[in-house]
Amino acid sequence: MNVQPARTARLLLVTGLPGTGKTFVGDYLRDNHQFTHWNVEALHEIPDQRRIADWRRRGADVVVTWGFMPGASDAQVRFLQARGFMMVWFGGSVETAKRVWTQREARSVTPIPAGALEQQLERIARMNLTAFGATVIDPFAADGSLRLARERAQELLALFP
Repeated sequence: MNVQPARTARLLLVTGLPGTGKTFVGDYLRDNHQFTHWNVEALHEIPDQRRIADWRRRGADVVVTWGFMPGASDAQVRFLQARGFMMVWFGGSVETAKRVWTQREARSVTPIPAGALEQQLERIARMNLTAFGATVIDPFAADGSLRLARERAQELLALFP
């Protein structure tokens, strides 16, 4: 009996500035490319070793989206990277990200506490992104709008052979 090895899983950790559409792109990959989407902010935890091992064994494509707290969550990022997750940073203009985030929060039924955005941006400004080896993607179009999720997803998928 010939057992075919599972194909290599595509494991993505999409992080970045607040308001850059990380969750939206994770949902797009789930809905259009059969990825499992693990949204850390909604689930309040990162995937554990057992779950990651199962995904890898099955060759499952997984996108973890997370606006992690630099300095406070670095060990968890390293944990995911050590298990094969490629870190991608949605960067771009901080001012544009603030504008998009503020517009989104104005419609939220569970608003983020006052000062949280500034605290997160201060942590990001102090972070050494190159130490994480992240691939940086600018999610914004020239006019300051978010690029289509399809375009950003295609850029992510192009990172894999």
